[in-house]
Amino acid sequence: VHNATTFALTEVRIGVAAAIISVPILRRVPPGKIAAAMLTGSLGMLPSASLGQPMANGRPKALYEPVHGSAPDIAGQGKANPIACILSFAMALRYSFDQGAEADRLEQAVETVLADGYRTADLLNVEGAAFSTTSEMGDAIAAALDASL
Repeated sequence: VHNATTFALTEVRIGVAAAIISVPILRRVPPGKIAAAMLTGSLGMLPSASLGQPMANGRPKALYEPVHGSAPDIAGQGKANPIACILSFAMALRYSFDQGAEADRLEQAVETVLADGYRTADLLNVEGAAFSTTSEMGDAIAAALDASL
């Protein structure tokens, strides 16, 4: 058991319909974040959960957040990738609220949108290429989630 204030458990999804790889990332070591970003293509894709000791109900005390933080350098520009935040909420559904089926639906909505070709600026490696804004990506994921009902 790792100290929850030192380590974060991050679920990394590689590709559409790929297996989930659970990777403990040491929060205080930037190279760990860099390695995880290389694995997924962007820090904007990495959710995290800092899980503490189980409470009386058996569920852990937890803090869910994107690995990349709030990205203040691009605030208000529509360039931030909302996927890590959305997938962090999926982790909360799974681990804190025992709503695994709903977490699966949300993760599938993200996979569907990526398979449909939506990309935020951090996922494009082409200078000047058109990209989805933060709002457009979030709207697309919400629409895919609605379509799964």
